[in-house]
Amino acid sequence: MTTSPALTVVSGDALDLLADGTIMALGHQVNARGVMGAGIARAIRDRFPRAFTAYRLAWQAHQLVLGACLPVEVTPGRFIVHLVGQAGYGVGRRHTDYAALVTALTRFGYWTRERSLVPGLPYGLGCGLAGGDWTIVQRLIAVAIPEAVVIHLDRAGEEIIS
Repeated sequence: MTTSPALTVVSGDALDLLADGTIMALGHQVNARGVMGAGIARAIRDRFPRAFTAYRLAWQAHQLVLGACLPVEVTPGRFIVHLVGQAGYGVGRRHTDYAALVTALTRFGYWTRERSLVPGLPYGLGCGLAGGDWTIVQRLIAVAIPEAVVIHLDRAGEEIIS
């Protein structure tokens, strides 16, 4: 376990840590277009279809607005929390909207505190495919939800980034 500006960072697979109860709610950044086609979003879609179904229903109901926080119970007492921090997706530019992400993170923090749940976030949240800057994002996390466990996938040098 290491520490990054006031953040606790652990090694492991975020989905396994959710399943074993190390964390009880896993937040991850999503787009507002109803697509979970790559990165940790795709891994969540494949392992927890209920999370993807709820996300798609929210998209169809026009509820995926920037800054939204959509918790979905995927197994008893375990939640995937969709954080709408980007409008679109693609390559070649930054899609992470820092204002939307900090709003969603703040909502996630309130939601987990109200329920006494241990929150987790993937290392590099919003920085891989979405193009955000981890130096900025980790500061946003430290302000909005400092108690979050940041999970760094350490599998032959790989990192989970969304």
